[in-house]
Amino acid sequence: MEPEEVGYRSLLAVVYWDLTRDLNPLHVFYERTESCVSIASAVAALRLAAGLETEVEPIEGAGEADYGLVLAGPYREGLGELALGALRRIRRVAVLHTPAYFAASEMGDFAEAAKGREVRYAAREAPGEIAYYRAVDGNVEAAGVRRLSQYEQRIVRMYESKHL
Repeated sequence: MEPEEVGYRSLLAVVYWDLTRDLNPLHVFYERTESCVSIASAVAALRLAAGLETEVEPIEGAGEADYGLVLAGPYREGLGELALGALRRIRRVAVLHTPAYFAASEMGDFAEAAKGREVRYAAREAPGEIAYYRAVDGNVEAAGVRRLSQYEQRIVRMYESKHL
């Protein structure tokens, strides 16, 4: 993994820390890719430093949990099914990695899989900020905004200049 991607994945870990800091214990379900493993490790480290319990396991064959973070991507064929399978194993609050959320939300049975659960996700919709969302039974509402510092914006620009 190139240095600009390591920095970008670290920034994403901070975003997922923000979205999971009130969930304890948390299960992190990760896809076995270099980028998802790096985010999972960083999120687990941030939570450990805060004294929060975190279980980390690969998404394939993972068990059930009340609270879960699903790290899977990039956006591609089959990602929606993978994310829905993980969502169905999370009973109360699911935080989905952005590509996993959008892929799952396009599936016909997403509403049924998400029923009775809170689903959280983040999206970068405006320059310099990341919007946080939560959806409960199909009702999506804004849950906050993280304004990126100049340094964080530089991390994003460096990553995008090499990977987009």
